Amino acid sequence: MSLPRRTIWNNEYTNKKVISQQEPRVDVKDFVRWLHREREVDIGITHVLDIGCGTGIASRYFANRGAKVTGIDISDEALKQAQHATEDSSIVYYNYDIASPLPFDDEEFDIALDVMTSNALMPSEMDEYIAEVSRVCKKGAYMLLRTFAYEGDKHARNLIEHYPGPEQSTYKMPHTNFIERVDTEETIRKRYESEWMFHRIARTSNYQTIMNRPFKRSYWVCWLERK
Repeated sequence: MSLPRRTIWNNEYTNKKVISQQEPRVDVKDFVRWLHREREVDIGITHVLDIGCGTGIASRYFANRGAKVTGIDISDEALKQAQHATEDSSIVYYNYDIASPLPFDDEEFDIALDVMTSNALMPSEMDEYIAEVSRVCKKGAYMLLRTFAYEGDKHARNLIEHYPGPEQSTYKMPHTNFIERVDTEETIRKRYESEWMFHRIARTSNYQTIMNRPFKRSYWVCWLERK
């Protein structure tokens, strides 16, 4: 029997078998530079939704640039660590499961961050998730999406073959019980293109360490604008 998502992520933030991030990802920094230089966005007057904020690393990065930030995460353990590390009153954290409708008003946010978060949702959950993120973002809002790519990821194909998840293109990670999804470029474009315009979709790769073993993983990094 699979453990509930909340339990799995609380276990991870307690024991840290996979998560080791201490600084904002390069993709987050690149996104902010693009917003500032190419889109002339004043981060200091934006309201940012950090989806799957974890311990608040990206939330603090935006708050340090003057943004008002709302961070949500399924793990109350992660949020305890985020609150302990956060002194900035412009960040508010909520314990919430993104598989449920988001508890925010329509067109509330200027920027959304989905950095290795929605890949924990099943394909059957994605339409409702995207509809909710689209609903709470303003027209002209921007989103950073970073998620697992199917293309170029031999490790993902091996996991799907030997540890298949409950739906197509999913797998259950041994040792951690994470159930994760990988996407093709075509799938991502089809899911988002009705509500979001793509400014960038690029495939990148790096090594993910799991139980002290490095595995090369492939990712999609997308810069999106709400239509």
